[in-house]
Amino acid sequence: MRDYYLGSFRDDLGQFMGSTSVPYFGHAWPHTCADQLARVPAEHRAPFLVCLYFTVLVDQAMHAHAGEQYPRFATLTRYPKFCHGLGQFQHNPRAILVSPVERGVVSAEEVRAILPDQNIVSWNQLDQWLRHVNLLRRAA
Repeated sequence: MRDYYLGSFRDDLGQFMGSTSVPYFGHAWPHTCADQLARVPAEHRAPFLVCLYFTVLVDQAMHAHAGEQYPRFATLTRYPKFCHGLGQFQHNPRAILVSPVERGVVSAEEVRAILPDQNIVSWNQLDQWLRHVNLLRRAA
């Protein structure tokens, strides 16, 4: 996964997003995911979706829990926004993985093979990270 993320993910993300200069996607994701994912090579779709899921999750976590630092973070990362409309309502990133499986774009087995339980950040680790971000925000 690391090699894919550092190697092909950004190129695949560029293909996925197309020519838009606005980094938003997901308005009608359950219905349009197959069309958007057709831009990503078939052999990259499962790892792409996993990387996209975590990218969006991190972006949403930073937006929600590190608001003062978020503009700088957004400028540095240029992560895509998974939302309805132009960023007003964030979608649950879980749909990034669920909708393509439901539409038959990728199989659940392909995604599960990349996401064995031991590789997912535990709620405990996430809670510790969010507490750390909140401490940094209070200190600023």
